[in-house]
Amino acid sequence: MGTQGRRRKTDHDRWKPMLARAATATALLTGWTVYLVLASVVPARAESKLELASTFRNESDVPCPSGTFRCSEGKCIPQTSICNYQKDCEKGEDELNNCPPPECEQGQISCGQYVFNKTYCIPPHYKCDMTVDCVDGTDESDCTYRKCQPEDIHCGAPTTGLLSPVGRAANICVPKEKKCDGYLDCRTGVDEDGCPGTACRLDQFRCANGQRCIDTALKCNHKNDCGDSSDE
Repeated sequence: MGTQGRRRKTDHDRWKPMLARAATATALLTGWTVYLVLASVVPARAESKLELASTFRNESDVPCPSGTFRCSEGKCIPQTSICNYQKDCEKGEDELNNCPPPECEQGQISCGQYVFNKTYCIPPHYKCDMTVDCVDGTDESDCTYRKCQPEDIHCGAPTTGLLSPVGRAANICVPKEKKCDGYLDCRTGVDEDGCPGTACRLDQFRCANGQRCIDTALKCNHKNDCGDSSDE
């Protein structure tokens, strides 16, 4: 082999690992599996039998391991992540496959239909309050609404809830006796505006000191949760 031939072989050997690293880097950066055959790095005697070719395979074509679920974006998640009331797939299909509704906390009532990421458990005072909270409207079905009296407190339209049936939200009223009683009878809280002490939700217990609200489940639990023992 002449000097020129040896130089060509030396150059060829020098570039070979660099080309291999470049192909690997391309695969890592693009997130695709790349099978690349480079005619320039094979011996000259085989060049006539090889052609430059590449095959790309998307990650979604790779089977997920046993006991996992494939999301539409190709991600594999454990089967235990399905119907766990948390969105693990980008489009949330792990929570949209006929999942059972969650268990409501003590004292809450459930809506008639469960839809992921929509209200399902509500406090009892949300029932028949002229504001639809359930996606199926069952919290406002079979209701008899109180007619406002001249001396009533007008609550105004609430900022929460899906909608109000036939536009009656602005006509929500509570008796005047509810003013400053320590409880949020209006969802807007206007019945407790300017009142002393802390206003509690209707599903809470208001301590006698007027400064603390506790869950009703904590009442009579042999612990001084209020600080003044009024819960015991």
